[in-house]
Amino acid sequence: MAAPPKQGGFTAPKAKDRDEEEPLMDWTKDNRKLKGKKFSLTRYKVWFNYLFMTLVPLLIFVGLLLFYVYMYHSFFHIAWLLSLAFILNSIVSIFSDLFTVKGGQWYVFFGVLCLLATVAATLVGLYIYFEYTFQFYKIGGLRTYSNVLPAEPAASHADAGKIFFSPDSKVDITRAVGFKAQGGVYCVAPILDDTQIARVNYWAVGRDCCNSRASFNCDEAWNPDAHAGAVVMDSGAPQVSFNQMDFYWKAVKEATALYDLASADPPVYVRWVLDPSAMQTAFWNSGYWECIYWIIGYSCVSLFLGPLFNYCSAQRAAVQKKELEFYDDQ
Repeated sequence: MAAPPKQGGFTAPKAKDRDEEEPLMDWTKDNRKLKGKKFSLTRYKVWFNYLFMTLVPLLIFVGLLLFYVYMYHSFFHIAWLLSLAFILNSIVSIFSDLFTVKGGQWYVFFGVLCLLATVAATLVGLYIYFEYTFQFYKIGGLRTYSNVLPAEPAASHADAGKIFFSPDSKVDITRAVGFKAQGGVYCVAPILDDTQIARVNYWAVGRDCCNSRASFNCDEAWNPDAHAGAVVMDSGAPQVSFNQMDFYWKAVKEATALYDLASADPPVYVRWVLDPSAMQTAFWNSGYWECIYWIIGYSCVSLFLGPLFNYCSAQRAAVQKKELEFYDDQ
């Protein structure tokens, strides 16, 4: 007698058959694609190139500029060595990638930006130093004289940084002269007292603060309580900044001829102020704000040139790739 069929007509497979029919999945051979965006190093490399080409030249400009403005007075040899090192590094970067046939010559563009930043920082830093920071250090480093009479010889105070004149000393505005040169007016007026003197030893000076004759509105010339002067120094770098001492001397010669005066040769030029220390601080503050303006300006230039040069490099890379493919097909 045959065995009755199981309920539902279903026969359960043996364990051995189950293992053969449903093998375990080998995860090393899974070719299914994962959903989502594929991670790409190329995208991050492009953004890195943009940032690198923009920020590194900007940091070179800022660092080198600040070093020249505030450290050149004590470490001028190091300043020049830094400029030379950055220039040489830029030239090496340019020539290392100048004749390559792929990659878009990225290091050529990068080297040009670094070279531009170095030259700009050196020139601007020297200008700000000799125009402002140098004056600050020199005024503070030279001697201070008190109760100086206008009749005293200028040579006896040639090492002065700050001069406090006698209470009856004043700027003779009626004998002022303005000399036009280099797009500005260099103003001079004799410093006298109530006595008659045969020679003018000290001159109050300023720029763009007077008319051509009998007008002098420089600093605190109209303040009756002002009897002091911050001595004006020669920058010592006419190749970087115009030598204002020459222009003041020409104005003095014009004043002596016009008003029948005699002047010491050379005289002492001062900025007529109430407190020379305030003038010294003003030089420091002017240099500081000059740095800020140049850093902001160069930041705008770098934010424009960095992406532009990186784009040009990418375009150059695409052209080089097509050229290589063309030659490979030949």
